[in-house]
Amino acid sequence: MLPKSQIDKLKLRNKAIGVERRRNMSKLILEHAPNFPLGVSYKDIDKTFMEWVENDLYIAYDGKKLPTFKLFANQRINEYAQTWRHLDEIGNVLMNFKTVTRDNNPKKGTNQGEFYNIPGNRDYPMFIVPTLQENGTEAYDMYTMKQPFSIDMLYKIAIITNKYELLNEMNELVNYKFKSLNCYIAPNNHFMPMTLENISDESEYNIDDIKYYSQTYEIKIKAYIIREEDFNVINLPSRLSTRVLGAEEKISPKIQIEEQDYMADECCIDEEGSPYYYKKMTLTIDFPTNTRKAEFEIDANIYVEQIETDNIYDFIMWINEEKQDFELFETNIIDGDVIKIKISRDDDLKESKIKIIGHDKNVILNKNYNPESSMDEYITEENINFKNEKFK
Repeated sequence: MLPKSQIDKLKLRNKAIGVERRRNMSKLILEHAPNFPLGVSYKDIDKTFMEWVENDLYIAYDGKKLPTFKLFANQRINEYAQTWRHLDEIGNVLMNFKTVTRDNNPKKGTNQGEFYNIPGNRDYPMFIVPTLQENGTEAYDMYTMKQPFSIDMLYKIAIITNKYELLNEMNELVNYKFKSLNCYIAPNNHFMPMTLENISDESEYNIDDIKYYSQTYEIKIKAYIIREEDFNVINLPSRLSTRVLGAEEKISPKIQIEEQDYMADECCIDEEGSPYYYKKMTLTIDFPTNTRKAEFEIDANIYVEQIETDNIYDFIMWINEEKQDFELFETNIIDGDVIKIKISRDDDLKESKIKIIGHDKNVILNKNYNPESSMDEYITEENINFKNEKFK
């Protein structure tokens, strides 16, 4: 036998921890599912919680396991005893058992720290599976799902017994399970935390005048629900379509500037009844499916009034390397500015578009302008003088 100074301290373990454990958990979720992870419903959570009460809160008396029964949320134990099926040889109610009830109206959940889901109910890509088409070419199916929503489910576990030692054993077992902040269950291998909210005593003499002891444990499950209809499969016709989720090709977006000289309405000049208005400007940027970025130098002046988007979830815009905040500050685009735009899409398989709508303060037009009128030259000079005096 080697002396202690020469024995290596080997850290042997038979279970995964850290990153390896997290990877194994994701594999368990897909273990019994063809491609999608299994969903989670109220029924799945109820079933898993009942199994947890029966197996993890195991108590036996006289060599027999205490049974667990499910009650309605508004049902009292003495009402349930009237239709009791578990009786002894002489017809007395068997006293040593556990019951489980759940509130019928679960509230909005706190699993995400009381935050709400991302608005828009959008689909999020999970993974891509290769498939073989009928013509022999290889294509892909993209599997997506919507964001789960959280729910708080409040359960009550009660032990009914005429043996005081069983009451103490149950209390000790429950407090042992919740010695940490959370205890977990895993319906369909989706782990959900539980917290012990309250312990109350409800000992009575109401069942056939027999004394019994009862303690109730309130447990809250911070659950989340995954519906089967939230999963979706998108057929990608060829390998080219999958580039949307990978590297992007350097294809420039289509950029177009429209100038609208004559408008029926007056714009942007405060004098009531004035015939003068600024030239309307519209900058349109079309993004193909295989690009999310645009960078260009503009050759026009635009005082931004509004921005319209199509198939765009969010975007960021820089002017001369300065990030723009359209909610707090007015945005002016000047001839020669370098504009950068980065977008994210609602649907990665469709093209996107941004329209920047505004006007050019350097060009003032007259809505009464008529090239066939003898007053045209006079009106045009007045237009120019008005511009020089009011906006110089």
